[in-house]
Amino acid sequence: IRHTNKTKLLINNTETVDWMICKNEVDALLVEANLIKKHRPFYNVLLKDDKTFPFIRITKETFPKVEIIRSKNLIKDDNIYFGPYTDTGYLRNILKILHKAFKLRTCSFYMDNKTIKAGKHSICLDFHINKCDGPCEGHISKHNYNIMINQVIKFLKGDSSSIKRQISKYMQEASNNLEFE
Repeated sequence: IRHTNKTKLLINNTETVDWMICKNEVDALLVEANLIKKHRPFYNVLLKDDKTFPFIRITKETFPKVEIIRSKNLIKDDNIYFGPYTDTGYLRNILKILHKAFKLRTCSFYMDNKTIKAGKHSICLDFHINKCDGPCEGHISKHNYNIMINQVIKFLKGDSSSIKRQISKYMQEASNNLEFE
């Protein structure tokens, strides 16, 4: 076997080899990333930066946000997390699909019934281009918005059948109303 100079040096300087058994590939990736960040081995340059694997977070708000986060230590809070994802491009595609299938809010401010009633938020561009149902102005009820969020959670847990039915229903309604665009 032909090795690079770096690999030859690594082999010559290795005294022992330890291994760990993990439940699945995701756990193995997380363990590897955490050990590399902790010990910062000389020969491993790939995971020496401070980046961590991204997660999808569904916030615990009156009108929850669905967003991508990177966090070294997930706080034990009431938010719902999915991940970690090793392929960021794939993760961004998942979020695009979710935002096309559901009119989820993308605004960054905290939103609850008090701030909505006080009129602290104004309608954003997403509402005007039909990408958001406008919870900031009370255009969708908390109940209906949370039905959407529950469908998103089902999808992220792997149950896509209800979403397929919902999208087919929307398509049929649009077709019946001659809304082909």
